[in-house]
Amino acid sequence: MEIENEIYDTVKWDLKQAKAKAFLRKWEERRKSKMKFAFLHGSLDWRSLLLGAIIVYYNLHNDRMELTVGTSIVALLIILGGGFLSGLFRYKKMESLYQQYLRNIEK
Repeated sequence: MEIENEIYDTVKWDLKQAKAKAFLRKWEERRKSKMKFAFLHGSLDWRSLLLGAIIVYYNLHNDRMELTVGTSIVALLIILGGGFLSGLFRYKKMESLYQQYLRNIEK
């Protein structure tokens, strides 16, 4: 039983190490362009686009908004802006995780 636990812990550790190495490789490339990352993973993320569609649908069917070019542009700008801020927060979180991994590797 003790040997099985030891093997399990070793496999679990190796899996964590493999995930960490894959993350470091991917993030090394992605971190070079902060604004591109924030736009792609924030503004164009499926969650922000879905949220925008839900907001527009809700407002159209509750007679709170008329679909005009002006309101469409304003809604789009708000959704893209909020998504961009979300992308910046995600970038900051990923960067801090990356720095934490680097500090752990140096030890």
